[in-house]
Amino acid sequence: MLLVGILAVGTLSSSAFAQSSNINEKSLDDRYKNALAAGFSEEDAKFKVAFGDKFRRNTQHLDFRGITPVTDEYVLLNKSEYRQKLLAADKAALLHEIISVTKAYTTGFDELKKKYETEKKKDPSLNKVTYTYPDGSFISVFSKDEIQTNKDNLEPNYTPHHSGPWNSAVDVGNSVIDTNNSWTSTVEWQFSNGTSFSKVKGILYWTSDMGSTSAYTDNTATRTGVDGSESADGIIDFSWSSNGNSPTTTATGWNQYITGWRDVTWKIGGSASASFEASYFGISVSATYNHIFHQYGIIEVEGAGQRYAYAGRYQ
Repeated sequence: MLLVGILAVGTLSSSAFAQSSNINEKSLDDRYKNALAAGFSEEDAKFKVAFGDKFRRNTQHLDFRGITPVTDEYVLLNKSEYRQKLLAADKAALLHEIISVTKAYTTGFDELKKKYETEKKKDPSLNKVTYTYPDGSFISVFSKDEIQTNKDNLEPNYTPHHSGPWNSAVDVGNSVIDTNNSWTSTVEWQFSNGTSFSKVKGILYWTSDMGSTSAYTDNTATRTGVDGSESADGIIDFSWSSNGNSPTTTATGWNQYITGWRDVTWKIGGSASASFEASYFGISVSATYNHIFHQYGIIEVEGAGQRYAYAGRYQ
């Protein structure tokens, strides 16, 4: 049974966290499968779920004031020892993880955007970019279509044409569609560090009609559906999700767009009765475990046939 293996990982210093007694066996199994589906090894998936379970069931106030976090170098060179410290609720290790997650959600988009702009100049067909932090944490985004598309030398459009609920976006993976077809276009973006991960997928279902002439002006793109999915574990906890779209159902020619997105809200995981305080090197968090982050997986298609993909955020 998956649950036995997951809990075995988390037996070290089980009293280090003040624990509530509610353990959902099915939830742990599902979370383990989600971590595997997100691309993690069995060992990494079991650890993230085991740590996430302890962190979520913690009921005590964690005060990090006066604590210096472990270094990035230590995290990279001492993986097993670092994990034991985390499961034992070592504050220096826990503070490093909280800072890592907070940095990713507050500055990660800016770092990802800068790297994408640089890499796009080298490879106009780029549809994936990853930014890696000194401790090995990373944030990445990629896009794809269900069948082969032409990759044109499109200039990146760093902000969606539709003004949605996000206030920042990273453009990745533009394509030109030049055939009549039904399409499933997706964009995924993911964050991962030592204990935690979050993954969002936005999906736009749409059809293309190249029109009766060779001019792009009579091409149309019609939205037929919007969907998506999400998964997370560790310090990051799922709050809620929804699908959204622009009012336009069919776009024709240039400068008209159909847009669809997946809106996911994350929070710092844990018991609603617990709280934490942390402040170090400009990263300041003092709140209950309801500190909210928004992620969006956005697909936008111009009537003429250009498909854009974005990872969005609101903070």
